[in-house]
Amino acid sequence: MHRRSVPCVFSLVAAFALASLPRLSAGETPYLDPAGVKGPLVIAGGGELPAPILERFVKLAGGKEALLVIIPTASELDEKQLSREAEKAKLLQPWIDLGVERIHIMHTRSRAKANEEEFIGPLRFATGVWIEGGQQSRLANTYLATEFQRELYSMSARGGVIGGTSPAAAIMSRVMIE
Repeated sequence: MHRRSVPCVFSLVAAFALASLPRLSAGETPYLDPAGVKGPLVIAGGGELPAPILERFVKLAGGKEALLVIIPTASELDEKQLSREAEKAKLLQPWIDLGVERIHIMHTRSRAKANEEEFIGPLRFATGVWIEGGQQSRLANTYLATEFQRELYSMSARGGVIGGTSPAAAIMSRVMIE
């Protein structure tokens, strides 16, 4: 194994371990499940993604029957920008092109909102969550140690797929480089 591939392998192992964490109660200490992650991960580099990556993600999420949640929080887009139809269409189109009809965009920068039942509700039924590119610190600042994070773990535990570009890979591990 080349020395450069060791950090990549370590990162993937850490990502699988983190995704296997169970739903936590307040004050409960997380542990790593030696049985591993229940749901698959599709973690890709940044930039333009090859079609087979998105196709594989959709297949793992249930194909045309998938219920996807798209999370653009790592991007520079704010909630006002995401309320514009053109911005929504850009996020939704790749998934629509793959035949997915049930897609929900979840975005906030408010930790309080990330704990609200109304906000996290779509995660309870999701079969796949895709985390868009940008800065992983935006994800961490918003979602870590919230009901959103706990529900994401629950989705994975029931076999849902988590995927995304570089911020998704970075946020999956306990140690994150900004």
